[in-house]
Amino acid sequence: MIDRFDSIPKSIISYIIVIISGIALIAPSYSSENRTHTLILAADMPDIFDAQSGKYAELKTLVVDSQKASSVRPFLIFGGGSLGPSAMSAFDKGSHIIDVLNTIEPDIMGVTKREFSYLTDELSLRAYEAAFPIVTSNVIDTRSKQTPDGLNQFFLLKRDNISIGFISVVNSRLIEEYLLTNVDVADPIETITRASKTLKSMGANVVLLHYSYPFEFIPELLDKSVIDIAFLSDTRLQAHYIDMVTAHPHILHLKQPGGAIKAKFSLADGFTLMSNEFVPLASLTPAPKVQNVVNNYYARLTRMLDEPLGTWAANFSTRREAVRGKENAFANFIVDAMREFSDADIAIINGGSIRGDKTYKQGDSILKKDIATELPFRSRLQVIEVSGDDVLQALEVGVSKVEDLKGGFPHVSGMSVKYNRFAPVGERIVSVMIGNRRIEREKMYQLATTDYLANGGDGYTVFKREGSIRQRIEHSILIADLVAETILAKQTLNGRIENRMVEQVTPTSVQRGAE
Repeated sequence: MIDRFDSIPKSIISYIIVIISGIALIAPSYSSENRTHTLILAADMPDIFDAQSGKYAELKTLVVDSQKASSVRPFLIFGGGSLGPSAMSAFDKGSHIIDVLNTIEPDIMGVTKREFSYLTDELSLRAYEAAFPIVTSNVIDTRSKQTPDGLNQFFLLKRDNISIGFISVVNSRLIEEYLLTNVDVADPIETITRASKTLKSMGANVVLLHYSYPFEFIPELLDKSVIDIAFLSDTRLQAHYIDMVTAHPHILHLKQPGGAIKAKFSLADGFTLMSNEFVPLASLTPAPKVQNVVNNYYARLTRMLDEPLGTWAANFSTRREAVRGKENAFANFIVDAMREFSDADIAIINGGSIRGDKTYKQGDSILKKDIATELPFRSRLQVIEVSGDDVLQALEVGVSKVEDLKGGFPHVSGMSVKYNRFAPVGERIVSVMIGNRRIEREKMYQLATTDYLANGGDGYTVFKREGSIRQRIEHSILIADLVAETILAKQTLNGRIENRMVEQVTPTSVQRGAE
C-alpha cells in the first residue's frame, strides 16, 4: 500500500488535501447540540389483541419510519401500564408483553401501578426477561431497603453523543390498591429532586420524568429546571384533571389509548421542545416481525379459551365509565353468581375488577376468552362475616371517588344502596336496604366478596379485621371460573339493572340512614 501511495504525484496529493480541507471548513457541524432529536412516547397497552390500544406492531413501524425520516434513531420511551391486567397476563404474569417489547426494542420502560398487578417479585422476573432497563424511582423493597430486584432507581441513556436521564415515579396509593406488603413508596418530590441532581452530575443533557398519576407539583419542577420534560402516561385521566396538570408546555400527556406521542427537541440553546404530536397507531402499517409474535400469542390464547359458554341475553357494556361510576348489568350477574354459589346474605365486588372495556351485542356467543378478558386478576371467592356498620363503611369507601371513576366503586347483590356524590366523602351513603329491611348496624351478615377486597384492597380495609374471615375450601373458586360455570349452566348471561346502586343527583346534604 505504501508503494502505491508513493507512486501518486505529490501535486495530486496536495490538491486532494486542499479539497478535503475545504469540505471540512464548509460542511455543517452535526454535533448533538444542534441536531434535532426525536422522542417516541407510548404506554397503556395491556392487551396486545385489543383492536384500539394493542398496536405494538404499529408502534414498531412508527419507530422505523421516524428513523428513516431523520437518519437518526429516535428514543423510544415506553411508559408501562401494560404488564397487566389481560387474559394472557392472567396466565404468564405479563411475560408476553416483555417478549413483544423485546422485538420492538424500546430504549427504556417506566413503571406504573399496573406493573404490580402480579406483585413485586413477578415484576422483578419481568425485568430480568427484558432486553431494556426498567425504572421505578420511588418504590423501595422493604426486605432489601433498595429498589426491587432487577429494576433501576433511575437510568442514564447514552446515544449519539447525548445523555437522557430517566426517572419514573408512582403514587403511594399503589400499596393500597394492589395490596403490596413488601414495598414502601418514597416521597415523589424528594425522589425526583435527588435523582435529577445525580443524573446531571453523571452528564445528563436532558432529564425526563415519567409518571401516571396526575401530580400537581410537576409544573413547578419544570419551571425550576429540576426536570426538562415530563411524560404523563395516563390515557384515561378524568377531564377535571387535564387542564390542571397538562397546561405546562413541557408536559406531554398521552391523552388516549391507541396512540403515541412523537416529540422533537434540540439542545442548541439549552433544552428546547420544538414540536410534539399525537400519532394514532391504527393509521400505520403493522411491522410484520412484531405482528407475527402477536399472532402467535393470539393463537395460543384461542386454543386455551375459544370455548363457547352461552349467549348474551341483551346488549352489555363493560366500558370503564359503565363499571366504575354506576350500576352495571354485567357486574350484577357476577355478584349474583357469587352470592348464590356461597349462599351468603349479600355480595360486593369492585368495578375495577372488571377490565374488558368492551361492548357485547344481544345474541352473540360468549366465549371463555371473553370472561377471562373481563376478569383477568384471578381473584377467588371468599365469604366473610361482617356487621352492618362494616358494610356501611365499606360502601362509603366505594363511592368516595365515584367522580374520578376509581376502581373501588361497589357492585352489590342482596341489597340496594342510595348515595349522594355531592355529599362530603364519608357521608355519601343515604340508605341501604338488605332485602326489604334497612341495614342494621349491629347485625352480622354473611358477605360474599373477592379475596382482594376481603384483604383490604381498593381501600376496603374494614374487611381486613382480624378474625372476620371464615375460610371455606369450597369457596376457593376463581371468580372468572364461577362466572363461566354459571353462564354454561344457564346458557345465557342475563344480568339486569335493578336499582341496586341509585345515585341521588340533587346536590343537598343528606344523612346516612340505618337502623
